Amino acid sequence: MSTTTAMVETRYGHPLPTLLVYTLPPIALALILHPLLPILLPDSILEVITLPARPALPALQANIGFSLLAFVGAVIAVPYVGHAFIDKGLKGRDLLKPGGRTSGPWV
Repeated sequence: MSTTTAMVETRYGHPLPTLLVYTLPPIALALILHPLLPILLPDSILEVITLPARPALPALQANIGFSLLAFVGAVIAVPYVGHAFIDKGLKGRDLLKPGGRTSGPWV
């Protein structure tokens, strides 16, 4: 008789902000794809629909979109990988708290 033990996944930190996680990716994708629509869409579709005006700084708009995607990825990934750092003993005081190195909780 073999018994299998299920590994329970422990997540550290606060729960994910659901509104942020579900609203930022579509906004980021819209920012990234908006400057590319005239290039990606075929001419037959461009004749039928009217696109919004081209942005003045398309690279900046795409950069903001990519940074929003990276932020959401970090917000999602950090709680899942936190246990690996704690298991390895990588912990310490939060130096941004008042009192710095001499007071404050261990993280």
